[in-house]
This record gives sequence, structure tokens and C-alpha cells, in this order.
Amino acid sequence: VPTVADTPLYFRTVRVTLPPGGRSDVSAANGIIYQISGSTEITVAGKPRMLARLIQPVVAPVAA
Repeated sequence: VPTVADTPLYFRTVRVTLPPGGRSDVSAANGIIYQISGSTEITVAGKPRMLARLIQPVVAPVAA
């Protein structure tokens, strides 16, 4: 591959619904998380970190 931009991209879609206090383990070299609600705690180098909710649902008024 001549440049990093020429590297193939691969996508995987995962939907996870957990009860309050529930836990799911995922391990990946890198990635993007799109979270609709709740909060997410990740562990990096053995240290837990809480992620803020970054994506806000878009609610638009509906014309009558």
C-alpha cells in the first residue's frame, strides 16, 4: 500500500442493548463508537475512563 490513505477500510455494525449496570466486553485495535443513549466506560492501558455522550439525537419540529 503506497500511503495510509490507500489502506482498505472495513466496517462492522454492532448493536448492543444492556440493562442498567450491564457489561459487554469488546476488544479492537481502533474504532468509532456511535452511542444513542446512556454512558460508556472504556479501559485504556488498564485505566477506566468514562466517555461522554457525543451524539445527540436530532429532533426536528413537524409542520402541521
